[in-house]
Order: sequence, then structure tokens, then C-alpha cells
Amino acid sequence: MNLGRLQVITDQMLELKALKAAKKINFYLEVKMAASLSHGKTSKQQDEIWSEIKTKFDRDKSAGAFDDGVTEFDVFIETRGYDPSLTASYANTLLTKNPSDPWGTFLSAYGHWLNDEQAEAFRDLKKAIELDPKNEDFQKVQTLLMTSGASGEAFLPGLKLGISLQDFDK
Repeated sequence: MNLGRLQVITDQMLELKALKAAKKINFYLEVKMAASLSHGKTSKQQDEIWSEIKTKFDRDKSAGAFDDGVTEFDVFIETRGYDPSLTASYANTLLTKNPSDPWGTFLSAYGHWLNDEQAEAFRDLKKAIELDPKNEDFQKVQTLLMTSGASGEAFLPGLKLGISLQDFDK
């Protein structure tokens, strides 16, 4: 990790909404741990691990620790770490609730790409960018997909869970 960048983040944490930022970082670590703990477990054990982390997230989100609307944490938890079948299902859920949901549209693009439906994937990715033009990760994915021989890994910039400087501006 870049220590200079870490210093900038910590300085901003001290200046801006430090408690909210600290809660987000703490939750990020918990979610990553839940994801790693669920590997190799029975289906029932995995359900319990993910249910526990979702309950905690919902409680913290309702208390204002996270932004309203769909966040990267919502997506990561609902798809259990971007499981392809759960990702397609969650995209459908989001788009049924709101056909203009940028995350739902992005996840739909991911599902199309995994099913070798490139034209549909590009269509949905273009729409996701139109719905959320400030989302630089969606734009990175589009650029990567235009590269010859691109794979599903091109979606990784959009399917990440982490902390950014923008988290401290909200």
C-alpha cells in the first residue's frame, strides 16, 4: 500500500467525519473476513455467516454509517462476494425495483459478459455509465472490455470493495 496515500486518507479521516469513515473501514474488514471464512464451509454455515454480516450492515446503514441507496457493500453482501449466479439474480432484483439503477445495470452487464453475450453486456455497461457518469470504475471496465481478448476479469474495477478518498467527501 502506498504510505503517502494512506497518510492522506488518515488526515482526511481526522478532518472529516472520522467516525463514519472508521465505521466503514471496520465494516470493510469484517466483510472481507466473512468472505474468507465462508470458503470451504457447508451451505448452512455460509448462510449463517452471510446472514450475520447482512444483519450488522443493515443495522449500521440504518444508523447512518453508510450512504443511502445501493452501495458496494450491498452488492458484495447480497452476491456473497460476487458469486456469478447470485450476481445475476441481484441485478434482476435491483432492476425490478428500479430499471434505472446503475448498479443493477452494471451487474446485468457482468452477467451478460459471463454468458458470452457481449452485445448485451456492452449495451448494459453503456447504460450504467449514462446512469452514473461519475463512476470512474464503470468507465475503466468499458475500456478494458474493448481490449482484444478481454475476460470477465475486466469487470474487477467495478466489482471491488474498498475505501476511497471520495468516501470522506460525503
